Amino acid sequence: MDHAREEITAYILEELGLAAEAKGLAMPALEPGSNLLELGLLDSLGFITLLAALEARFGLTLDLAGGDPSRYTTLGGLVDLALA
Repeated sequence: MDHAREEITAYILEELGLAAEAKGLAMPALEPGSNLLELGLLDSLGFITLLAALEARFGLTLDLAGGDPSRYTTLGGLVDLALA
């Protein structure tokens, strides 16, 4: 795993941990294909908040157009989006 992928993944996991804690959920072990909405870690507002946090933290402009929206709700898909 390259440094940028590791850094983005770590940041997303940190944010998800905070979201889980705020909801009183235990943070599950996540795989790249783990769907963050289905696991209850994020809702639609939480997803948008996470996207905005990623953009601010890493100076990105995330482009959701033209892709499969369900892919972006997985850990790996979100990391790939940030690296695109």
